[in-house]
Amino acid sequence: MNSLHDLRLLNLAVLDLLMTVAIAVLVSWRTRFRFRWVLPACLVVAVLVHWAVGEPTTLNHALGLSPKPPRHRENPRIIDVIPE
Repeated sequence: MNSLHDLRLLNLAVLDLLMTVAIAVLVSWRTRFRFRWVLPACLVVAVLVHWAVGEPTTLNHALGLSPKPPRHRENPRIIDVIPE
């Protein structure tokens, strides 16, 4: 495992998911919006930010917004570590 992005959950980077959830918790706590509405909005913003900066991700690839990312696996396990 070279970086934290090598740890995957359903072929999605665990670090990206944890940061998105943390940001959603902070936004929902500070603004009093419900977490169940803030989390999908944060996921959409994360997809748009990765697309805008040209960073290919598994989710953007699934949505047809980017090519396959280097760490993409065709048949991933539920929890997977990308080999070196």
